[in-house]
Amino acid sequence: MKRSVIRPFSAATVAAECGEMITFGRSHNGDPAGSGSVLVNISRGPVVDEEALVSALRTGQLGGACLDVFATEPLPAGSPLWDLPNVIISPHSAATVAAENGLITDLFIDNIRRWMAGRPLRNLYDRAVGY
Repeated sequence: MKRSVIRPFSAATVAAECGEMITFGRSHNGDPAGSGSVLVNISRGPVVDEEALVSALRTGQLGGACLDVFATEPLPAGSPLWDLPNVIISPHSAATVAAENGLITDLFIDNIRRWMAGRPLRNLYDRAVGY
């Protein structure tokens, strides 16, 4: 069974659901799915409870992890995640596509014009929800 869990970083998602996300690595009959399940975190580091993740990876409850973000960045040299053979660590630069800088600049210029004209801004950060 394939399942994707996509969550923003907010008080409602931080680590509280990590155990549930890791246990989706069990098949419908309760047997460990092992290498059939991989957790991918490209959102915000604190969304995943790293201690629970390391435990699940070591015991085979979760087959692997692809991690682009961490609770502490950069990932400390002493983190056990560096030494796990079933973990891929990327440099948190996945969003560097050719058009990105131009789009960010266009948004910034549009928001400056909106602000100067007293109009609502686009893509505002909401502190209450964390994004």
